This record gives sequence, structure tokens and C-alpha cells, in this order.
Amino acid sequence: MTRITREAFGNAFRDALIHASFNLRPDILAYFKRLRDEAVQDTHKETVNIFIDNSIAACAEKRGVCQDTGYVQLYLRIGADTVVECDIQESADRITAEVYSSMFLRASIADPITRRNTSTNTPVFVHTETGGGEGLEGHIMIKGGGSENLTRTAALLPTMGKNDIAGWVIEQVLAAGSKGCPPYLVGVGIGGTFEKAVHWSKRVLLRTLGETGMTDDEREIAGEIMTETNRKGKGFQGMRFAETVMGVQVRTIPCHIATLPVAVSIGCNAVRQARFVI
Repeated sequence: MTRITREAFGNAFRDALIHASFNLRPDILAYFKRLRDEAVQDTHKETVNIFIDNSIAACAEKRGVCQDTGYVQLYLRIGADTVVECDIQESADRITAEVYSSMFLRASIADPITRRNTSTNTPVFVHTETGGGEGLEGHIMIKGGGSENLTRTAALLPTMGKNDIAGWVIEQVLAAGSKGCPPYLVGVGIGGTFEKAVHWSKRVLLRTLGETGMTDDEREIAGEIMTETNRKGKGFQGMRFAETVMGVQVRTIPCHIATLPVAVSIGCNAVRQARFVI
């Protein structure tokens, strides 16, 4: 039996949250550097270099990678033989409030009706799963309003096939234009229930660029989405160069025979994520 104390959880979550707030994922930073090196026009090189310099300064000076400091989503896997000796929601909320205050990060969470700000950037949106052995694994995703507003769902006809599904996703990404700060990460959830489709469309945004693990069908759909959106899209920040989409990940889930829920989630180029293990 593994026991995780309130202090151990809090320290691990705090360190990961601070890291996610001020650092791009290494694979995204490497992607930017490749775009810069491959750019033909000097203006394009300079544009991409602004993003690289911004990420370096954000890390060094502990300043937000983006002015939209986002909401905090926490995905947890707790082993079957593991006991967490604290209220996870309370601890995550408390530490998030501390970090956002002490690090001078904008509080972005408000009541949906009154629009009154909670002033703490809480609640943290926590998703918990159990199993997979002892210990705890957590993934933090900080997501801004621009990309979150581009989330789309649809109840497609259950007779529709892979090309139809890919076509619907392509329409949504192209309609997004540059509203969510491309180049984008695109996550697609197909099947399950509506809430499961949305959940997985967002969760697969945690995967690194080029990460394998998709089925043949998932890879085929992802490849079509990537190819077509980059062929028809507006490119880096809508400036008509490089790619509109830097990565696509798809997850399929068995669904009811009479349904075909599909969801697409967009990750902006300031991908703020971190992983911790206890």
C-alpha cells in the first residue's frame, strides 16, 4: 500500500503547475526552431523567432508564456493500491490560488452567470481515474479561452465513415481560422457518449508531436485532417506561411449503435502542460 501525504501531493502539484505556467513543451519549442530554420523569407524567420524568444524569456523571468493564463485542468491516475491522504480538490484549489497570486498570473475564472471573478483562478477542473498499479501520475493542462472557445461537438449519422468524420473536423478547424493562435494541436474524440468524446478530444492534446499509439483507423483520420487543414488553412498565426496544424491526435471509443458523437478540441501554440509522478 502506497500512502501519499497532503504535503507530498501539494509539493508535486505546485512544482508542476509553476513549470507549466512558464514553459512551452520541449517538442513544441523544437517544432518552432525547425520552422524558423526551414523558413525561406527573412520576415517569416523573424516572426517565428519572436515566439521562440518569448518562450525563453517567459521561462527565465517567470512570466506567463501568454497573457491568457488560462484555466487549470488536472488529470490524475491513482493506483489501485494507493491512498491519497488529502482532499485532492481542496489541495489543488488552494495551491493554484497561491501560485497564481504569488506569480502574478491573471485570475481568469468567473461565475458563468454574474461573471464575477473568483479571484483565485479556481476551481481546478479535476478528472480522476484509478488503476494501473501503485503511485499517482498527474498531468496538468493550462488552456486559454481562445482555444477553448473553438471546441466543437456534433451528433453525426452512425452510417458515416472515416472520410465523413475527417471532413467534419476539417470544416471546424478551417472555420476557426486564426482565432485560437495557430499552429494548432488538434484533438479528436470519436464515439462513446458526448462527454466522453469531448473528454478524449481534450486529453489527447497531452500527447507529444508525432506520438504513436493510434490504431490504423485513427492514424488514417488524423493524417487526412492534418493534410487538408494545412493545404487549405491560413498558416502560422494566419500569416499564410508554414502550417496551420502542427499535430493531430485521434481517440475512438465504442458507442451506442444508434449514435456517433464526435468532438474536436484545439490546443493553441502556447501549449502549457506538465507531468508529475509520486
